[in-house]
Amino acid sequence: MLVASPRLVRSGIRARRLRPGGPVLAWAELQDLATDYGVPPVPSETPRHFAARLSNSAVLGAPVAAASPSGADDDAGQHAVASLTGDFERQRYGPPAGVPADTAAEQANAAPIRIAAVRAAFRRNATWFEAFRADWFPPSLMSRWFQLLSTPFRWLGGISAAVARRAAGSWQRLFSSIRWPR
Repeated sequence: MLVASPRLVRSGIRARRLRPGGPVLAWAELQDLATDYGVPPVPSETPRHFAARLSNSAVLGAPVAAASPSGADDDAGQHAVASLTGDFERQRYGPPAGVPADTAAEQANAAPIRIAAVRAAFRRNATWFEAFRADWFPPSLMSRWFQLLSTPFRWLGGISAAVARRAAGSWQRLFSSIRWPR
């Protein structure tokens, strides 16, 4: 049960994100999927740059313009990433001038299908080990767990460093106040 828990937790997070909730949750799921398959987002990256980097990576398959052996399958993943990016940008930044915005219901209904297409493309282009790790020990979840588990140790490390600084200062004051015979 303990070994299966990362997979179960990640599946629960995915299910929660794919409920009708808008493109922001679908975007978070896309970023976590990309992290699980080895293409983590960079904090300073815009959504469009992340999507371009993801589309040009081998993890998603051949770019739309390139010929690929799996053809339409890779195109479905590429189009899904482009659609998820467009939905997220419209939600976050507003629709471009003169372009009618999709309804929120259409976006919410399309998000699970698009995420499934991206996930299928990732699995198709991944090695067996990458797929195993993404399913059973997803890096997007494991990094959060390690950060959570290391918090008490970082806290204790900060306290011990402060105690060591104060002790060193006390010893220095003590030795500087002693008059040594000549």
